[in-house]
Amino acid sequence: MQPLLYVNQPEFTSNPRENLEFEAIFKREAMRINTYVMEINRQPESLIGKKPWEMTREVWESIIAPVSKAYDAGIRIGGEVAKVFHHRYKFTHNGYSFNFASESNSRHEVQVGYAFLRGDHVPDDVAAEYSKEYWQRVFMHDFQYLPRYVSSREEQLEAVNCWSMAKAHIKTAIDQRYFIYQSEADLKRLVACYDRILSELATLKFPEETGGGA
Repeated sequence: MQPLLYVNQPEFTSNPRENLEFEAIFKREAMRINTYVMEINRQPESLIGKKPWEMTREVWESIIAPVSKAYDAGIRIGGEVAKVFHHRYKFTHNGYSFNFASESNSRHEVQVGYAFLRGDHVPDDVAAEYSKEYWQRVFMHDFQYLPRYVSSREEQLEAVNCWSMAKAHIKTAIDQRYFIYQSEADLKRLVACYDRILSELATLKFPEETGGGA
């Protein structure tokens, strides 16, 4: 079992009354921290090693809940509980960074969406929780153009245009050596990601071309 993590002892002052108050606060915080840590410890060990996009939305929200509650109880309490979560799962309660600027977001749909974008494997039961219409509503400018959600020749042409323009912007940044949050190597990996998406789009077949249809 993950050892319980306590907050650091407070720095005591020369005032006995203040020292008693600090010690009381420390003990209360330690007890609350242990409450949330025990919630994390009780989570199934089978989840260790899984990525956020490999879990259903319900499971993901259940494992980050203790950290969210801890932060609601106080910044220091949340910070200590977050350390335990990171030690157990090897990523933060906000999930993995979803771009080369190292931004992250705890919303399950963001973790799943960027996994699709990177080409990571997303289990069928997780993918089934989100529809094409959902991505169009929430991520209008990116995810509606992923190959798996393109269902017609018209959408294919729109998607090719979208990713080609994005690739051109990144290549311009590389050519002009315009690096802020990303290194040149990161930008080149992003170009490779766009090349893969464009390659997948080029091989798409639609019902009217394959003899299928409703």
